[in-house]
Amino acid sequence: MKKRIVCFLLVSILLVSLVPTAFAAGTEATDAANVLHELGLFNGTGTDENGNPIYDLDRAPSRAEAVTMLVRLLGKGDEAVNGTWDIPFTDVADWAKPYVGYAYANSLTSGTSATTFGGDATVSATQYLTFTLRALGYDSSTDFKWDAAWELSDELGFTSGEYNAETTTFLRGDVVKISLAALNAGLKNEDILLIQDLVSTGAVDAEAAVEQGFDIYGLTKNVHFIYDIRTFTLYAFMNYTGYDDNNGHPITGTRAALREDLAAMDIKISSPNYYTSKKAREYDYASALLYLGAAPDFKYYPGGNRSVSLLSDLPEKLKEFYIAADIPTLYEKYRADHETILNQYEQSLPDIVKMVCHFDAQNDVEGEFGLEVVLLDAWNRGSGLGVEDQYYGYGVIRTGPAAEVNTLNILHEYAHGFVNRAVNASQNQASTLSRYFKSNSNAVKKQGYDTWMKIVYESFVRAVSTYFDSGLTKNEKTRILNKEMQDGFVMTQYVYDRIPEFETFDGDFDAFVNMLLVEYPQYA
Repeated sequence: MKKRIVCFLLVSILLVSLVPTAFAAGTEATDAANVLHELGLFNGTGTDENGNPIYDLDRAPSRAEAVTMLVRLLGKGDEAVNGTWDIPFTDVADWAKPYVGYAYANSLTSGTSATTFGGDATVSATQYLTFTLRALGYDSSTDFKWDAAWELSDELGFTSGEYNAETTTFLRGDVVKISLAALNAGLKNEDILLIQDLVSTGAVDAEAAVEQGFDIYGLTKNVHFIYDIRTFTLYAFMNYTGYDDNNGHPITGTRAALREDLAAMDIKISSPNYYTSKKAREYDYASALLYLGAAPDFKYYPGGNRSVSLLSDLPEKLKEFYIAADIPTLYEKYRADHETILNQYEQSLPDIVKMVCHFDAQNDVEGEFGLEVVLLDAWNRGSGLGVEDQYYGYGVIRTGPAAEVNTLNILHEYAHGFVNRAVNASQNQASTLSRYFKSNSNAVKKQGYDTWMKIVYESFVRAVSTYFDSGLTKNEKTRILNKEMQDGFVMTQYVYDRIPEFETFDGDFDAFVNMLLVEYPQYA
């Protein structure tokens, strides 16, 4: 498999909420052990008859096992195994000698006497926390007390008060929980996580880390989950002045409740039918939002686009509506709805990681990324990210309500950034295929895709986003692809079927897209 280092990757750490607890081993411990095993940091004690690792999470860890995990967390497992170590201890098992040898040679551990290591003795919570803190670069003689190591681990955030002087039961299940949480902890005096350090030294494979949901590129802090009164006001105004759900779904949830609130109010504004009378598309409002300023004035930023010109009086209408509808009160009323759904969306971002990692895709939006769920929008709506939002200063994806977290929409909008660039690089080749744009493709035209190039962009984007949505079953993906093809996005199935080829493709994503365009007539 071709190894890829992704230039730009935005991801929410899927495992960041796994805070360790003292426990008898269960699903949580097994899950942690599986992650560490996939990263090559935890081997277990053997394998069962089916070849699956045996973790023995319900028993106490030995000193030899604890030292082995320390060496692996330091990213020195291979160096230990391949090295030659001179140790004075006579009681170290053969499997443990490389790890004990490395740790002893590097002053990470000592024996229980001049000739004994005591490898079979059990390890306490504070002893293992001491090992873990050493892996992060901390010194037990200056940075913390070895017999109260939980004080520093609590401060660093990879434990949270569950270990103390009263802790008497400490199991291998605790070891894997602590080890997993420590991967997301920072090294002493360095702006880098332990997992990032392990990837940079080659101790952990980058793709394996991404597959397990780790933010190995350190950009999670630049992912923003947005709930803003400016957008709330715009969509409340649209709903009040004639914005109807044109996707064929009923108006439910937060949007329905908001509409009822507005209908019950005695609102006096100069243009109660603004949305209806303007004849502008929903897209125009979303596009104007890229330049719309803060509440309560909503003044446009300089520059703008066609939508800003079309909706030139929108700021004054929003300012008027903001006061008449008492928007601050409504905004606070629906805050909990939006924050709940944003927390759910945060868990879907690892699919973006896998998509971008697969293609080694560097998005046009550099450094920061925003997600705004607009529950006042129409069902399954989405827009944004391709153009920097003037208000936020970074790219923003906006998605509307759906029956469940709309990961497909997030992937779709995010994919536009690198797909559009790649298609543009082969625009001449794509244009030669215009004969496949059928004049009777009414479904795509109604959605605003009225040129062949728009069909190409959307075919690629819809294929890519469907492929990487882990929440969809195989049958659901088939249904979606069939619908896209019937609607007129005629390259969707073709692109979807060929995505796996990129794993062994000798070239970048732009070249891959060009190859697909060149070979499309053979498929069509």
